[in-house]
Amino acid sequence: MKNRSILEDIIETAFKNPIAGVVMSVFFAGLGLYLTNKGAPAGAKPAAMIFLPAAHMFGKVCYLLSGIVLILAGIGYVVTSAKRKTRRTKTRADISALSKTQLSIADPPNKTPQFKTKEDYFRWKESVMKKFSDNPRPDALLQSRLSGDIQDQNKESAMNMQKKEISWTFDSLYYALGNIDWYQFEKLSEALLTSEGYTVERRGGAHPDGGVDLIATKDNDTILVQCKHWKTWEIKPKTVREMVGTMKINHVDGGAIYTLKGASKAALELATQQGISIEEGNALAARALSRLSKKHLDDILNADVHHCPKCEAEMVWREGKFTPFWGCSRYPRCRGKLEYSGAR
Repeated sequence: MKNRSILEDIIETAFKNPIAGVVMSVFFAGLGLYLTNKGAPAGAKPAAMIFLPAAHMFGKVCYLLSGIVLILAGIGYVVTSAKRKTRRTKTRADISALSKTQLSIADPPNKTPQFKTKEDYFRWKESVMKKFSDNPRPDALLQSRLSGDIQDQNKESAMNMQKKEISWTFDSLYYALGNIDWYQFEKLSEALLTSEGYTVERRGGAHPDGGVDLIATKDNDTILVQCKHWKTWEIKPKTVREMVGTMKINHVDGGAIYTLKGASKAALELATQQGISIEEGNALAARALSRLSKKHLDDILNADVHHCPKCEAEMVWREGKFTPFWGCSRYPRCRGKLEYSGAR
């Protein structure tokens, strides 16, 4: 999750932030223009002109990258605009449907409620339902609609309770590992090591970890653990070499990498040579199923509840300028956020 190439970061930034994508496109275009038109100074020796072909070639690459970034920025702008318009239309439709029947109870006549966030909208709806319960003789249409909402909520609560009562299986647990966020994945790894008798010190979260997320100690045995919540990317030798360097810096002989998809053949060979174990999703799911209680699994693998990597406070769903995200409920005191709610 933390070891990504610069090109991947540029592409992702251009798609998610079109303004930044346009700026980067202009920068690469300017760099390409400078390099492709660069010539040798007057009277230069042939040895000084050896790098000119490489500079011209790199300039053409910059031109190509500029076009790709600009196209991605345009696609990102169209996609985010469409999503925002769809969410705005749906919210307005819900508000309009509620206002036609509930405005007489919720607000004075000729006053249209205004909502800045979804939380305000649902808080207003809850107050309307409370006033309905206090009103001895409400309108028949309003009564039928609100009672329908209450029945839907009761049905959803019953389904959630039924889900919680179902015991975990290997398949459901493995599926849940891909739906939780990376911070919950670190917590699960910590719980596994604790259940095996290790004393675990957490170094990960939103703060710089120095190449290690967990330090597990048992008797005189110390293991450094790096958590890679990757479902589409496999561990490469580069990640293993970074773990080897971290082990040498911390003077530790044991290391482990927890991931979901697994590792390449070269990475497995290197890890075996260096005494590093690579645990993939199947092994982690089996360990969790055999060592952790149902209640513990319910708490950790709840994909609907997220906690801030900075302060551990519960996070709320927020609407960003371009894309929604999970933000800390203590904002602005804490600015922690999660842009991904599942594995990458």
